[in-house]
Amino acid sequence: MRNFDEQNWGISVSAVTETDTDAQDHYELAVRADFPARLGRRDEARAEFLRAADLTQNLAEIELLRRRADPV
Repeated sequence: MRNFDEQNWGISVSAVTETDTDAQDHYELAVRADFPARLGRRDEARAEFLRAADLTQNLAEIELLRRRADPV
C-alpha cells in the first residue's frame, strides 16, 4: 500500500471524511475509512470500517471490513 499525505494528495481528505456524517451506505463508509487508514488515522478509520460492517448483510463483506478494521 502506498503512503499518502494530505499535502500531496489531489483531493481534500477532510471533504470526503467529514461531509455527510449520517452516511447509510456501507460502500461509502468503507471508502471513507480507507482515506484516514492510508494517512495513519487509525482510530478514525477503524470506527468507519466497523460502521460499514454493521450496515451490510453480506458475510464476505463483513469479514473483509472487520479485517480492515483490525490492523488499523
